[in-house]
Amino acid sequence: MVYTFGDSYTWGWNFFIDSQLKEQRTQLIWPNVIAQKLNQPLTDYSLPASSNWRIARKLQSLPLTKDDIVLIGWTSPTRFEFGLADDYDIIPNHPDIHYRITDLNEDDNGIRTKRMSYHLMDSTTCNYAKNFMWSAYGPFNSELWYREMFKVIFTSCQQILEKAGCKWLMFDVWCDQCDDTCFTDVSNYIYRGTHLLNKVRNIPGRDTDKEYWSIEEHIKIADMLIEELE
Repeated sequence: MVYTFGDSYTWGWNFFIDSQLKEQRTQLIWPNVIAQKLNQPLTDYSLPASSNWRIARKLQSLPLTKDDIVLIGWTSPTRFEFGLADDYDIIPNHPDIHYRITDLNEDDNGIRTKRMSYHLMDSTTCNYAKNFMWSAYGPFNSELWYREMFKVIFTSCQQILEKAGCKWLMFDVWCDQCDDTCFTDVSNYIYRGTHLLNKVRNIPGRDTDKEYWSIEEHIKIADMLIEELE
């Protein structure tokens, strides 16, 4: 099995909002391309506004074996998720589906969560979440703390993957997570000093316009990652 993790870039947000490509989104994104090229089944856990917290939570619940492949695209370290009480019954109802999809509640075998992100503060239709995020990204906001927490998340995921004995790669998708001096001994953490968004376009460094990948670039990413796995 190929397991993939990421945010809207991996999920193919630009295909979703394109009326001509929306129905083809799941076939066009690099997770599907790489699974097809490797002739392996795919489980894609990418999602718009996904967080590194969500990635770590989902990863630890997988029944990984040495035959699996895990590809993790880290997102903004300042995103997070929070659990929902059993009686929480607020259903996102933003009139624009493009906003509503990022505000959806998740339910993983009874573990109910809600995504939290700076750009969701204004678009969420849940006042509890809105107030919570205004506090989290206001008086309680500390980018340094988020970067320290990424180290905890990274180490946890690394231990899970190494214990499983599977093939795996990690990479920053569009923003850096920690100082380049961290995890230099982890060869599976690839494209350090840049991120996948730039790497596929042969752009050095981290500065980027954050433009979503084209169909051709998703194919190129699949080829790049297959090469890294070999």
